[in-house]
Amino acid sequence: DVHLGGESAIEFAADSKSWLTDTTPVRLYGTRGKLPVWFREFNWGRPVRYRCTKMLFEPSLTKGLRRLNQRSLGVTISTNARAMIEYLTRVPQEHSLNDALALMRHLEELSPSEVGSLLRGCRSFKVKRLFLFLAEACGHQWFKSMSVRRIDIGVGHMTLTLGGRFSYKYKMTVPPHLIRERGLSYKRSR
Repeated sequence: DVHLGGESAIEFAADSKSWLTDTTPVRLYGTRGKLPVWFREFNWGRPVRYRCTKMLFEPSLTKGLRRLNQRSLGVTISTNARAMIEYLTRVPQEHSLNDALALMRHLEELSPSEVGSLLRGCRSFKVKRLFLFLAEACGHQWFKSMSVRRIDIGVGHMTLTLGGRFSYKYKMTVPPHLIRERGLSYKRSR
């Protein structure tokens, strides 16, 4: 029940050969509370970071996971849509909104139906709002054909940055330059 996800899955999908020689942490996700001791203590040649997805998705949700078989080894890996959702769980604590926007800009080929299914199955309002906001800010074609109204983004206000701009549509305060880039509707935050 452990899979390669987040930015590791996106980077692997883009270039699997150079990914193998990289030294950045490998991002793993799964439904276990934590990985077994033998796994955590083994020297994998590069750092391994694990995150439990029980609070992000229903444990039975397998949408957005694919099996990759190389030689005699089979690995489960997130699709780019699921990987981006996993990545956004760590914004703004570990990644900036600018980094998230840069990563989202590369995701021009997502399936609107897969994104919709994953966002409807996602339990995090923050992640849903961020994903939709960034996709709209990037102006991706696939976003334009999505049924955004079918995705529950909650009702409360969320602040991701102080002194930013409030996005009415996504009910969150974001850095002003992200609003201005696409002419999205906003209100100045206090």
